[in-house]
Amino acid sequence: KFLGKILSNTHRITQMLDRLSLSVKLENNDLRVKPNEFDLGGVCIDTISILQAKYPYRTITFNGGTKTVFADRTMIELIVTNLVDNALAYGAPPVEVTISEQSGEAVTDVADRGPGVRPEDVERLKQPFTRADDSRARSDGAAGAGLGLAIVDRIARLHGGRFDLLPREGGGTIARVSLPLKG
Repeated sequence: KFLGKILSNTHRITQMLDRLSLSVKLENNDLRVKPNEFDLGGVCIDTISILQAKYPYRTITFNGGTKTVFADRTMIELIVTNLVDNALAYGAPPVEVTISEQSGEAVTDVADRGPGVRPEDVERLKQPFTRADDSRARSDGAAGAGLGLAIVDRIARLHGGRFDLLPREGGGTIARVSLPLKG
């Protein structure tokens, strides 16, 4: 049991260091985008499948179809993983991932029914090392470093897109990433 705890903590620290390294590279414009054409819906389905195994008792639904984007697939996978993982860890069920097309953009919404984000906190949460508040703990008990949403925001902007946190009607949050569609 003790060895399992050590391994778990080692994995967590490694993830935090990887995120810190990525955040620094994004901040310093030291990261090169390697774009290619791919289906955003496929990325969402793959991500949901992986995270469903991590959170077997949580419900994640996908609504949407095929939206082809020209972007760095690895970076977009990181965006989707981060947003769905946040919704599962901090929000309340159900978690819904939706892809749509709006004004020539592929829009990915990750919605939950958690406590939501106060409008005055939205821009602050896009800054590195910022968390909503300590009372909004992860469901798995781990503390985040406050890098995830900053990374999502920077990657979206790097791709000519944007990241928004919106209130969800009836309670909760919609984390929205809008990316240019492949023309």
